[in-house]
Amino acid sequence: MAHLYDGPESATSRALCLPEIVSAIVLRIYDDYLLDDDRTILACTLVASLWATEANRHLWKFCGNGLTESKDRPYVRHLAAIAPERRQKYANYIRILEICNERAADTDDGHGSAPDTDEGVGNAKDIDERDLWEGQFHHQLAQLSFPRLEELELHGPRNDNTSRHDRPPLAQYLQPNLKKISLVIFQEPMNLLASDESLAEMTTRCAGLNNLSVWSYPAVNSVSPRAFTSFLQATVSLVDLKWGTGLDASRAERCTSMSSEALTCLAHRPSLEHLDVQYIQDSWIKDLHIETLSPQSLFTALRSLECAISADGLQILLPLLPDLWRLRVAADPGSIHAFSVIANAGLTKIKDVGFEPCPGATVCAADLLTLVKNAPDLEELVIPVQRVGLDPTLPVFPDLDDVVVEELATFLSKIVRFTLLTSDPTSLTEKSLIALCTHCPALGTCELSATVNWTKLIRETPSCLSSKLSHLSIHGPEEEEEDENGEAQNENALGQGSVRTEELQEMAKGIVKLLPSMDMLETFSNFPLMVAVMDILRSEQTSVIDLLDYNTGHDDTAHDEQAQNEPTGGEPAPDEVPLDDLTLVDERHPDPSNIPDTQEQQGSG
Repeated sequence: MAHLYDGPESATSRALCLPEIVSAIVLRIYDDYLLDDDRTILACTLVASLWATEANRHLWKFCGNGLTESKDRPYVRHLAAIAPERRQKYANYIRILEICNERAADTDDGHGSAPDTDEGVGNAKDIDERDLWEGQFHHQLAQLSFPRLEELELHGPRNDNTSRHDRPPLAQYLQPNLKKISLVIFQEPMNLLASDESLAEMTTRCAGLNNLSVWSYPAVNSVSPRAFTSFLQATVSLVDLKWGTGLDASRAERCTSMSSEALTCLAHRPSLEHLDVQYIQDSWIKDLHIETLSPQSLFTALRSLECAISADGLQILLPLLPDLWRLRVAADPGSIHAFSVIANAGLTKIKDVGFEPCPGATVCAADLLTLVKNAPDLEELVIPVQRVGLDPTLPVFPDLDDVVVEELATFLSKIVRFTLLTSDPTSLTEKSLIALCTHCPALGTCELSATVNWTKLIRETPSCLSSKLSHLSIHGPEEEEEDENGEAQNENALGQGSVRTEELQEMAKGIVKLLPSMDMLETFSNFPLMVAVMDILRSEQTSVIDLLDYNTGHDDTAHDEQAQNEPTGGEPAPDEVPLDDLTLVDERHPDPSNIPDTQEQQGSG
């Protein structure tokens, strides 16, 4: 039996050598510290062989670079760096595997691989802006199996410089215990990751699969509707499906795997809770033969729906979804009254509504009020939804004003995110912002088309407008040109004529004082003011709280002292051990079972 130190045995030392007790201790450390600090769990690998085994069991549950920002989390490159005969030992621990892109160390070979230095990886001076696709290590993992793998996220390469030799086929990572698969394709050919064959392999090799996400950024699709339908028919336990392939940015081309048969199959899935597809055609909905079936027999468990659809399709589909709590809809061209259908669908349990209008769409104040009155638990209202790579289509609000927004706010007591962008930013003023902050105590993100008189807002508002609002984005009128002295001339945006630098700084301080929790301000009609506010928020010399003499109840003393004691260069702090100096790069370190377990040997290590 290994001891933690030389000397007489005690009850404590014997207890700390029992697997059950060590397992409980390491588990508690893992639960308490891993999300914020991986070094604590890493340090456990150096205590003794038993501790190393238990610590590695938890440390290697996650392998990949997309999970957290921690530089101490094992990446795929760390697994590839381990001696070939020993990689399987660590692969056996992995439950979540992500092969993505990461900000990698700059090296002479130009591939961003981990530097072979005593300083380990992740030092600030080694960081390069280039992306490192961890799929380049695929051939080094080709002989491994992942028997405990439950979640897999696999990204394709972002450029054409990656050889086919390094592009991983999906089949290698399909394991019997796999429950969640996420594939992201950035370029053609996408059939290396998503194809008729890969879906068939998922069906036969992953019987417990309940979560599938496939996104292709180019407008291509290599999965046939027949193969997709066969997959859906065989995957009876499917709970979450996100399928975004074959739709270009303008929606002019729809080459999708979805079909009438696929939608019918999804409608009869008793466990399906989340459905996110690019497009649902009206004819597919009509083929459900709703009139011959009980509405309660279709989409019985569906709680979240995201798709592009017409107003007529919504008219038929939404009555089937009385328990829906999340709805994100992009209206088809010509569906200018689609939002009215959503507002009057009686979605009393809805918590999240996002709407992307078609060109020329109108949203009436009466429909907005109807929606919020019928949805007492609404937490997010986003109009319009901004899709990746596309400019948002701004709807027309013919009767929207501050009075309407104030009435809306009285029904939004649980709202956390509120986005209302209009084609006319002059219809709303700072009164709308005040009403939202006053009546919505949980509001954390607000994005509004409005003409805000910041001077008037600061002068007429109490010392604290909102203690929760952290992200404020105001889309106002277009910014006017500056004069010869660089002074802003937009009277609507600033609330007065030209504002000099000193006055701008005072105005920025006043805004931060009104919103003490704010960490982001976007004022697209007043860039100088936005910069002044962000400079205050990012100040390293003086905290915002001290600068404004506003007491929010936070004590930053300990944090400031810690920041002063942190090293400024690329060297790790004295009490920190770089990742590669512990146990992740197995070629540098002995087997964890051979880690010395005496106090003297540990101290010298």
